[in-house]
Formats: sequence, C-alpha cells, structure tokens
Amino acid sequence: MKQAILFLWVMTVCLLPACKREYEPAVLNQPSQFLVVNGVINTAVNGQTHINLSRTRNLQDTVIFHPEKGAAIYIEGAAGQRFEVPAVNDSGDYVSSTLSLSASERYRLSIQTNDGSHYQSEFVRTIQTPPIDSISWQQPADIFFFVNTHDPGGNARFYRWDFVETWEYTAQLLTPWHLENNLLTVANDETQTSKCWISQFSKDIVLANSAALGEDRISMQPLHQMLNADPRLNYRYSLLVNQYALTPEAYNYWQIVKKNSQELGTLFDQMPSQLIGNLVCLDRPSELVLGYVSATAVQSMRLFVDRRELNDWPQTFPGEDCKIVYFDYNPFLLPVFNYIDDSYTVYYFVSGGPAVMGKRTCLDCRLSGGSNQKPSFW
Repeated sequence: MKQAILFLWVMTVCLLPACKREYEPAVLNQPSQFLVVNGVINTAVNGQTHINLSRTRNLQDTVIFHPEKGAAIYIEGAAGQRFEVPAVNDSGDYVSSTLSLSASERYRLSIQTNDGSHYQSEFVRTIQTPPIDSISWQQPADIFFFVNTHDPGGNARFYRWDFVETWEYTAQLLTPWHLENNLLTVANDETQTSKCWISQFSKDIVLANSAALGEDRISMQPLHQMLNADPRLNYRYSLLVNQYALTPEAYNYWQIVKKNSQELGTLFDQMPSQLIGNLVCLDRPSELVLGYVSATAVQSMRLFVDRRELNDWPQTFPGEDCKIVYFDYNPFLLPVFNYIDDSYTVYYFVSGGPAVMGKRTCLDCRLSGGSNQKPSFW
C-alpha cells in the first residue's frame, strides 16, 4: 500500500506545471527569410515593369512586411539585352523606365540583393495579352465589380488580374487656412489640406481560364467587392484594372498561391501545397525562392464610380474625436501666428473673437496617408 501511495505522489509531482516544457516547433524560429519576387516583365509598347521584392517571415515575427531594399534588378533578353529596373522607394518597389521590349524575345530577371546574393528567373517566352473588353459594376446593396475579355485568336486562355484603387476623401474638419513655420496664409491648391487622394494595390488573387471552352472568352469575372457604406465611396472612386495572360505553368503557380493564402482556414479546405516557381538562387541552388516571373504585354483599363450614381450609399466618416480649443489672438499680428502646441492648427476665426484651433490629425488629410495633390487622371 505504501508503494502505491509513493508511486501516486511521484506521478503527481511530475505532472505539475514546473515539470512541463513548452513545445516550440522548429518552424516557429526558422531563421531563413526567403526572397519573394512579385511582378511581371511588361512587354507592352512604352510599358514599365514593376517588381516588388520582400522576405518571408516566421510565425513568431511581429513585423508584417519585410521589404527587400538596396537590390539591383535587370531584365535580360536571350539575345543579350539588359535593362535596369531601379528602386523607387524603401518598400521594395522597383520600376523600369518606359521600354518597348520585343514580343518575340525571351526574357528573364536577374537580381542581386543587398547582401551580395544572386538570383535569376528562367527565360520565359512572351505571352500576348488581349485587351480588356470592359469593366462593369452592379449594386444590389453592396457593390460588385466585374471584368470581361476575349481573345479572337484563342491563344491566351489563362488570365490573372490585379488592380489599383484610388479614392478621394476629406479631413474631418475643413479649413481654408494653412499654417506652417508660424506663418498663416490662405490655402491654395498646393497647400490645402482638406481634400486628399489615396491609392492602394489589391491583395486578392483573381484568376480565370477558358481552357475547357470552345471560345477564349471570360464574361462577368468577379473582380472586387465593397460593402455598403464603405468610406472609399464617400465621394469618387477609381479602379485601375491590370490584365495578364499566363502560361499554363504560371497559372498553376498562382492557383497554388491563391489556395495557400486565400482559401484555407476550415477543416474541409485543401492542405497547403509546395510552391514551385521559376527563380533560383545562383549562390545556393537549394535555397527556396518564391515567385513566378512571366513576360506579357500588360493590358489596363480604368473605371470611375461616383457616389451619386449609387442607391442608398450613406457617407461614413470614421476617425478620432476632434477636440477644438480657443486661442485669444491679435489679428494685427498676421501673418505671424504663434501657438504653443504644434499638434494643433487653425480651424477658423470667430468674428471679433478668438481663433478656433483643432487637432492637425483632424484638419490635415495628408496625415491619413494620402496626398493633397489631385492625380493627373482625376
């Protein structure tokens, strides 16, 4: 009996939290950050090639995006041509000058990262992308966007789309004044901070193919959805759609990316698949490189939607509490204007009374990430 009690006591002690060791799978602390190459070699006449470089992150990494800065990127033709794709910002974006690459040539990307590593894609043949026939939208309650295209020659068959959204928005508080370096002036088109425009790239992967159809035609392909009262449509909204024809191999790659990134999350979903792209690290051939480089003449079309065209689309203005304060000010001191708190600026003046001040975050639309300069296409 004493032996049984001793055995139970030992088992109890061993099961206490102090005896437990947290299990940390090796994948959580994987030190490797693999290179991710996203972009298409644009062979359209006067086309620009846009490549984005980034690094993967492990599951415990709190940084969401790792741009690859300081790389040297070149488009190389099979006949020996070489065109630079220089960096344009610190977000991993590299954009070429306007080029007119040959539709009959084969091209690849050559990349040297900041640490001296060399990466290269396979030479790929150029695929001719047919023009976009139309972009349309419908609004039962939310708004849905669709794209239509066809290839009379039946040569494209496999398609991918992405898009750039641009919308107009305003500051929460509108002011005719511009205060900078303690000088107050009436705002003009260059200095106004009441109206801004902001753009963002799509994150969804949109694919379709006509391989099983007698005609190479894609009709009413769902592209994008916005929920009713989305503030991006408070005023006016632009959708720039880019269309790419793909090889079957590139299409299969993007299908796997879509399944792994957008269609997982339930018990019945497919298991993640291994990504096999067409890039390799020349210094370490066994290293995984994510991406599939295609060459095609990118086709684009822009659509505008005005809120006044929509049915029952209320304006919504998310934001912070815009507290105002009053400042006794002698107007004879203009244009010099001194206020002790730089986080505030002039909202308006009360006739014969004080200046009304508001938070800059409520009066300067640029602080929400946009630009106060109207886009050229607007």
